[in-house]
Order: sequence, then structure tokens, then C-alpha cells
Amino acid sequence: MALTLVFIWTYAFMTGGNAPVLRATVMSSVFLLGFLFEREQDAVNSLGFAAFGLLVFSPDQLFDVGFQLSFVSVLSILLLAPILIRACERVSLFRENRLLRWTAESFLVSLAAIVGVEGLLAYYFQVVTPVALIANIPVIPIVAIVTALGAGLLAAGFLCPPLAGLFAMCLKVLLNLMAGILYCFGLIPGGCWYIPPVTTGQVVIYYIFLSGLYAVARFFIRKGTGLWAGWQAGL
Repeated sequence: MALTLVFIWTYAFMTGGNAPVLRATVMSSVFLLGFLFEREQDAVNSLGFAAFGLLVFSPDQLFDVGFQLSFVSVLSILLLAPILIRACERVSLFRENRLLRWTAESFLVSLAAIVGVEGLLAYYFQVVTPVALIANIPVIPIVAIVTALGAGLLAAGFLCPPLAGLFAMCLKVLLNLMAGILYCFGLIPGGCWYIPPVTTGQVVIYYIFLSGLYAVARFFIRKGTGLWAGWQAGL
């Protein structure tokens, strides 16, 4: 675990150390340190610690769009995705079919992230992107492979330079594939909607409404009735 900490911080440094990379690096470090010192880990606390640490060293990042989108999307996934997945687990087909379960979970994680960042996207870019719900499903596995190949490229550059060319070629193919997939999804009619400028007040109302839905969902889960059972009861 200590060796993993060294590798992820080296990787973060060599990739430029921007907000998404540092957020993931700090969160991973908190989890690994928790295992090392035999302490319980909490994902939301780790995310908060990562945000706090970044803002201590660079407070102006709070107003950076990339910083906001990165942390809000991860927070939304951590809070909303488990609720959505738990609701779907009531369907027997969801539990029995592994491929369907993986596809549905990928869709629900994508949905949680998009719901979380949509207010910011509308505010900064005046755009709503429903096509991202399905576009993320094939893209996310490719990004994971690209990250692994990137780490391999860095290692090969130090240890075996001739092998670095092979990693670079594979990366080029995958990145072109990902760009092609995103381009095709971008051609889907209605996949991207441009909207009038959104005010700060409207964004605040959106996130208050979203927080209210989350609180209601948690209430039903804690009561043991489940989200869908609560709705069926007329609540």
C-alpha cells in the first residue's frame, strides 16, 4: 500500500496535477492510509478532505469550473448512485443477469453524475446533454484502459524506451476510438440542448430541489420501506 501511494503521487505529478487528478489522488491516499492504520474509510469524508486540502494550497480553485464539476460529479455519484442501484435491485432480472446488472449500474452511475453536474453545465455553458447518459457507458471502460496505458507509457519511458512506442501506439488507437464514439453520439438528434442563460438563483433552486429528493429517498430507505414502496404508498 505504501508503494501504491508513491506510484499514484508520482503519476499525479507527471500528469500535471490538475484538480481531477489531485482529487482522485488525495481520495485514494486517504483510503490507503485508512487501511494502513486500520481505520474505517468514508468516501464522502475522503472527498471533503481532498477538496479542503486543495483549497488550502490554492483557494482560487473554488471558482474554477473544472474543480466544481469534478467534485460535484463525484459527490453526486457517491450519494445518488447507491440509492438508484438499490431501487433497481428489487427487480429480479437485475439481480440474476450479470451483464444486465453491469450495464444498468453503469447507466445509473452516469445518471447520478449527470444529475449532479447539470446545474453547473446549464449555468456555465447553457447546455443540457441527455446523450451523455448512454455515451458514458462505452467511454468509461476505454478511459480506464487509457489510464492504465498512460501509466505503462510513463514506466516504459524510464525502464524500457523502445517499449514506450508500443504503449504510445495503443494509446493513439484508443483515444481516436473514443473521439469517434463521442462524435457519433454527438450526431444523435436531441442529444444536446442549448438553453437560455441560467441565473445563480435558478442553480441554487435546482440543487435545493435535488437535495430534497435525496433526503426523501434516504428517509424511505431508513424506514425500511424502500424508495419505490414509499412512492406507491402515496408519499
